[in-house]
Amino acid sequence: MLTEGMPSRFGRHLRLPDTMRRELRTPLGRTVDEAAFAREVRGLDRLVTVGDYCSMKTLDADVEPKVAVVDLRIERRPVNHVMNYPFIEKAEVIDVENPPAHISPGVWRALETSFRRPAKFLIRVHGEEDLVTLPAIALAPDGFTIVYGLPGQGAVLVKADSEAKSRVDDILSRMEVVNGS
Repeated sequence: MLTEGMPSRFGRHLRLPDTMRRELRTPLGRTVDEAAFAREVRGLDRLVTVGDYCSMKTLDADVEPKVAVVDLRIERRPVNHVMNYPFIEKAEVIDVENPPAHISPGVWRALETSFRRPAKFLIRVHGEEDLVTLPAIALAPDGFTIVYGLPGQGAVLVKADSEAKSRVDDILSRMEVVNGS
């Protein structure tokens, strides 16, 4: 449930302006390469993975995230690897629409639900999941780690703390509100 104390853009339909694209190529947290990835995610029980590749690599490391966000694509190519893990049989699945370069209200609701309830969740995005990292950091309870991929750089691990949330709030505040939502 989005509460009164949250920034006003939380829950709204947002679009990333072209002028901000370059900024989001800068990691929001610590970058790790593929060789170190499994070691870094082992032992994390409060984990959100954003992207099929990071979700797959996390599951390969025998770590089940609390929330896995996928769009069934890796670098724009269709894949369904994530759907073959036992995690999928246990997780509650939420389907959401999210156009490229957007954060839809459905994304906000799905993340909010996944943090509020004890079950593990798979959020299956129809469209593009790249920007879901931002609301995941914004809404995650303190102590969660959000993992996402940054093409050409590796995986980025972000602790959901006040510093990360402040940085994300700044980014969200500069995104365009779509249709007066």
